[in-house]
Amino acid sequence: MGAALAAACARVEQPAATGDQTEGLQAFDRALLAQVKKGKLEDNYEMLEELGSGSFGVVSRARDIRTKAVSMATYVAVKTIPKKKISDPQTVKDEFNVLRQLDHAHICKAYECYEDRRHIYLVMDICAGGTLLESLCVQQRFPEPDAAKIMRQTLSALSYLHQANFIFRDLKTENIMFAKPVQDGEVGNIKLIDFGLCCPFRPGAKITRAAGTPYSVAPELVTAPVQYDQRCDSWSAGVVMFIILSGQYPFSGKTKEELLHKIRKEPVSFKSARWKKITKE
Repeated sequence: MGAALAAACARVEQPAATGDQTEGLQAFDRALLAQVKKGKLEDNYEMLEELGSGSFGVVSRARDIRTKAVSMATYVAVKTIPKKKISDPQTVKDEFNVLRQLDHAHICKAYECYEDRRHIYLVMDICAGGTLLESLCVQQRFPEPDAAKIMRQTLSALSYLHQANFIFRDLKTENIMFAKPVQDGEVGNIKLIDFGLCCPFRPGAKITRAAGTPYSVAPELVTAPVQYDQRCDSWSAGVVMFIILSGQYPFSGKTKEELLHKIRKEPVSFKSARWKKITKE
């Protein structure tokens, strides 16, 4: 495993595994089910065990206790975000409003949003398998058939976003989750998460405000003058594919400035011995 990726793995918080209860959702137009609620979360959901936590909140499994569940699923994930940890709570609501417009098998679905004086609660699909980065920390890289399956699903989600006139802008291994834990080498469905940087675009127009994560960002986002479109997601998808096949980042640097300089100026190298075992196809 590359040193930079190993360092990223050292920072990963492993979520607790739990059974996936989301089968059957594909039969419904789930976009019609997403709602912003004014009632109390506890009136509709029983909070269960914690699934994971991060810098901006805690994700817990919850059971929908209504007779006719709005989510059409018995169990959901609830992300609890303390308002004191975010500078502008409206940005969280904006992200939810993006998610509630989307309905794709490989995009984490948002159902409802609740709010009280101290917290914002997002009710979403359960993704019990952890992130792609967490799986890489365990097995370092994926065999080509598994990598192809992961990328096929990822590109399908990106294509859907682009057809809906959205740019993801932050595709990376941390933002791809498995619906179920990877067991016995079996790779199942993946879902894109964290739409905080996702933005709408007009076909043919350029965006001039940079966004993203340094190691996966496209050159046009870090080259003045900044001008880019939805194709920046394709670059980031290539970075993800490079990582899951080789267990290394395509670019690295001791500083952020060095990393971005390499992204702007240097070609991707496939000279590592690891690539000798990977087919050209």
